[in-house]
Amino acid sequence: FVVLVPLVVLHLHPRYDARWYWMVPGVLLLELWKYRFVGETYGAITGVVLGIVLVPSFLAFPIILRFVRRRARTPLVLLVPLAWCTVEWLRIHLSVGNLAHAGLGTTLFIYLHLIQIADLFGYYGVCALTALVNGALAEVLLAGGRSPLRLGSLLNRRALASLGVAAATLLVANVYGVLRLGSLQVAPGPRVAILQPNLPHVAEAASEIHSAQYRMRLEMVERGSADLL
Repeated sequence: FVVLVPLVVLHLHPRYDARWYWMVPGVLLLELWKYRFVGETYGAITGVVLGIVLVPSFLAFPIILRFVRRRARTPLVLLVPLAWCTVEWLRIHLSVGNLAHAGLGTTLFIYLHLIQIADLFGYYGVCALTALVNGALAEVLLAGGRSPLRLGSLLNRRALASLGVAAATLLVANVYGVLRLGSLQVAPGPRVAILQPNLPHVAEAASEIHSAQYRMRLEMVERGSADLL
């Protein structure tokens, strides 16, 4: 709920007034670190290229944020979800293979009640909920003027309204989640065994890989214990 707050404050607060191109080194390093496993599997150059390809979509966030904020003075509780969901959509749909990895909405996976709104709004609804709270908190910091941590910012009308919107949205989402989970009726069904061999898949060793997976199944899944593997 706070991961975007420093980014928003750095780009919109008059004390810092950061430019979008300041993000390039940091975002590039972040992407290279996130996709290092790709380089370990498919070669170092693959991870580097993938990281570079995804950088532009993240740079779109501060550009959209600053452009709209300075022209329309849109409350951040609305602007941050709009800008970030746009960025995530671009990142997923313009990347190689529609790479939907490490999205903001996935950070709520442990809050089962909150993520039930995906029934109604899909993944981007969960993403917008997370970004909305970030926007409300950033609005409070920006209301402090030259000092982002000034307590008087909590008395600002826009900051109070943003916090109210965020609190109400979280409450509604949580209530829906409680009702939704409470309405589930779980009945006994097929027994499913999930096996993750974590073996490197290469065409030249297909037969050996198949044999290794079969042996693992015999060792780890007791006969008759599952209906589907």
